[in-house]
Amino acid sequence: MALFVPLVIGVVSVLQATLNRQVARQWGLAPTAVLNMVVALVIALAFVSLCLMRGPGVGIFRIHFEPSLMRWWWLLPGVFGCAIVFGLPWAVEKLGALPVFVVLVGAQMCTSAAWDRLIEGAPLSTPRVIGALLAVLSAVLVNWK
Repeated sequence: MALFVPLVIGVVSVLQATLNRQVARQWGLAPTAVLNMVVALVIALAFVSLCLMRGPGVGIFRIHFEPSLMRWWWLLPGVFGCAIVFGLPWAVEKLGALPVFVVLVGAQMCTSAAWDRLIEGAPLSTPRVIGALLAVLSAVLVNWK
């Protein structure tokens, strides 16, 4: 299941960006982003309600909101999500889906390798470095004119 979730997210990220591009062609990017955020808010509220109905929960599925624990950087994932909703349809409009997502995967691989090493302390193995370099090389090849 842990590998299935990123697989599905990979598929739906392409579908989200390309469908958002279609909506943005009719409505513009700003109203398209608002529609996305409203849908996301409704789903998030439904998820919170489901978690509350199931009881105290454990791990990341527990509900424990204490404002004094809030850190400013906890806002960054929401900002990053907005950047994805705004940026990907625009980039797909300019470049097409394949170049955008090959570059995105290369950037994700390099960033995640750096995160694993610098934040999580995981070693950078030869296969990981080669995999990240191949992703970057594929981004260069797909965008080669």
